[in-house]
Amino acid sequence: MCGIIGITNIDNVVEELYMGLIRLQHRGQDACGIHTFDGRKVNVRKGKGYVKDVFKDVDCFRRLVGRSGIGHVRYATVGEGTDEDIQPFYESLFFLASMAHNGNLTNFSELKERYGTIASGCDLEAILKVAHTHAVAKSVAHEDTSRITLPERIDTSSDVALDIVLDSVKKVMDTCEGSFSVISNIAGLGMMGFKDPYGIKPLAVAKKSTPKGTAYCFASEDVVFQMPLDYDFIKEIGPGSVFLVTDDGKVIEQNLVKKQYVPNFCSFELIYFASSVSKIDGVSVSEYRYQLGKRLGKSFNETNSLPINDFICSHIPSAPKRGAAGFSESTGIPEREVFLRNTYVGRGFILPDRKSREDNAAMKLAIDFSVLEDAKYVVLIDDSIVRGDTSSIIVDRLRKECRKMGLPLEKILLGVLAPPNAFPCVYGIDMPVDKEMIYAKEGSVEGVKKYIGVDHLFYNGPQVIHDVLSKLKDGKQSAMCDACFSGNYPTCISHEEIERLKEERLAEKGSEY
Repeated sequence: MCGIIGITNIDNVVEELYMGLIRLQHRGQDACGIHTFDGRKVNVRKGKGYVKDVFKDVDCFRRLVGRSGIGHVRYATVGEGTDEDIQPFYESLFFLASMAHNGNLTNFSELKERYGTIASGCDLEAILKVAHTHAVAKSVAHEDTSRITLPERIDTSSDVALDIVLDSVKKVMDTCEGSFSVISNIAGLGMMGFKDPYGIKPLAVAKKSTPKGTAYCFASEDVVFQMPLDYDFIKEIGPGSVFLVTDDGKVIEQNLVKKQYVPNFCSFELIYFASSVSKIDGVSVSEYRYQLGKRLGKSFNETNSLPINDFICSHIPSAPKRGAAGFSESTGIPEREVFLRNTYVGRGFILPDRKSREDNAAMKLAIDFSVLEDAKYVVLIDDSIVRGDTSSIIVDRLRKECRKMGLPLEKILLGVLAPPNAFPCVYGIDMPVDKEMIYAKEGSVEGVKKYIGVDHLFYNGPQVIHDVLSKLKDGKQSAMCDACFSGNYPTCISHEEIERLKEERLAEKGSEY
């Protein structure tokens, strides 16, 4: 899971790309990069770390000149996470194309073997290689190749050039398996965004009027379109579709796959990953989490026998905040903020190893003991439990420190907005190995409860996440990829392929799982 942005037809585009990446920082903290195009060449700045650190010197802004460009924040799910894997990438052998993507190719190893020249551990290079190789083959087969042999000679009035580019995108959709949302800037043609045929990863497009014409912005989440960038939302790009804005302002939309797919967007986006103020496929992330909290509260009411006036509830920062509000409304249990999140410490789930996640958990949260003075029972609300490391650390610390402070806390309960994570994700969330997931390892809710150290543990059921979605979409056709909860993979990947991906991940990350 990563964050991508592309902006075209705006003066000094790097300033808006930078602000957009800051808005997407929650999607990746490992590394980031920006490409801008000045009409002749691609200008590049990439590095490991936060956006504000990689782009902290004024000179890099001066060098990143141009009126179009793309940016990326990385959360590594394939490869070893070296500097060579940092996006965006570009290819200039035949025509100049700059590209960034969010997702995970399940046949990356096969493509590396097939093409033989993919040097990095980043699956974006495979997407770029498939598209570029196909474009070369198509152009050589066409008698009128002179128009597209050089970047500056791509002519948007040429049906040949346009057809070759769109056919290359179709080739990507036919060849690359898994999930991908892609932004590409092609010199002399324009900027486009496209998605895999299942629409698993989010990608939206917006526009605004400027003194020099209409500017367009592509981004993983529509939170980017808010002030200060101030773009007007156009649409979420559909599965198997491309949205192209040419340099001369034409907009071309096409669905490139024969079968019409219902979007199977990632359920983990709504539950955990996306910004709470974003909308995914027209659904408010904040409202979705709130409704999950209400449903969790309903199930709690059916089983709880303890006096409500001795309870408080609190979210574990920060994705489930609205879920805790829904739980509070549904149960009548007052909501209090037990934990104060240190905003200078990043997300723990997307950190690369267990020790980093444990250290993150210890540094990230401070406890407000004043709200615990009269509470016998605390219900903690979390978005999900994947590995269980962070949850166990938080619960153990809360219990020990309340005991040390002489506070009356007797029981800690944990409610989870998501169902149990039991199956590997192969589409871009960093949980490709089932034995790293505490529920898969323990085999039951009771086993997870003992591991974490809570007095009671309860989840939303698997059907709840779909029922809430249906309610918020007023019955409109939609679907979610819930493979990490159900084991139902929308791309029909085989068990053997999943096992292969697990082994590859273990080889990359070592034996900590």
